[in-house]
Amino acid sequence: MHYKLACCSIALLVLVPTVIAQNPVRTGDNEQASTQANEKSSAALESQLACRNTPEPAKAVEALQQKGMVERRSYLNVDSLNYFRARQPLTVWGFKVVSVFGFDFYPRIFERGPGTAPPITLGVVVSASVTTVKSTLKRLGLENTNVQRAAEPELDTKRTKSILLTDIYCEER
Repeated sequence: MHYKLACCSIALLVLVPTVIAQNPVRTGDNEQASTQANEKSSAALESQLACRNTPEPAKAVEALQQKGMVERRSYLNVDSLNYFRARQPLTVWGFKVVSVFGFDFYPRIFERGPGTAPPITLGVVVSASVTTVKSTLKRLGLENTNVQRAAEPELDTKRTKSILLTDIYCEER
């Protein structure tokens, strides 16, 4: 019995380092995959926010939720527009996305407030001024995209300096 244990121990000492050498842990691959997922999500959002077609907020938010890029539940509902915090770095046209918002007649994702429903809407809140966002979109030829000062309240009340927040959104035509 002692001989069998010694043989197995020796085999483990020889095999384990070989297996580890053949299958190294690749942290760079995970980071690269994450970056590619973020880039694809950003491109998909930009495509819908360009307002060339009616936006599909349910499809967009659900895809972002499945990738873990936005929170599963909305944290704010203003006039039936539901806001979902960004959990991972996400950008649109170079602007950092703070949250994604929208409304669609899809009750599983979007809660509806009292009163008349808004049009189907998809948008993002970015940390930049309205002037900066408008000039960037104009330079890109995206005059159909709506831009306004964010309706969302300041996210971090501990800051002494206020954050400029701007909505970029597209509504049903």
